[in-house]
Amino acid sequence: MAAKVAAKEIVRRRGEKLFCYGRWKRTIDSRRRIALPPRFRQGFGREIVIVEEGEGFSVFPITRLRHNFDDLSKVWIATIDNQGRIGIPSVISYSKPKVVWLGRGDHLEVLLF
Repeated sequence: MAAKVAAKEIVRRRGEKLFCYGRWKRTIDSRRRIALPPRFRQGFGREIVIVEEGEGFSVFPITRLRHNFDDLSKVWIATIDNQGRIGIPSVISYSKPKVVWLGRGDHLEVLLF
């Protein structure tokens, strides 16, 4: 089971803007799925946008899809399952199944180890 790393965790909506703050450790399962921190599940809805970036990827609400991303070959749409997990696209590689979720205000960042 994943352990919470930081005590500060906030998800709130101001109009249409989502604010995410905090830091959590998680583990990728054998089927390349990772659990979204519970506090974020409701704020993101069922569909999300995954953007590959550097040593991991970022997760945005589907409403951000209308925004421009630099390289569309690194953008995927994913669905959050009933247990709050998302599938990691097969083109994103990682060496260990440990990750850290970071709240970055209007999105989440996932650092892969």
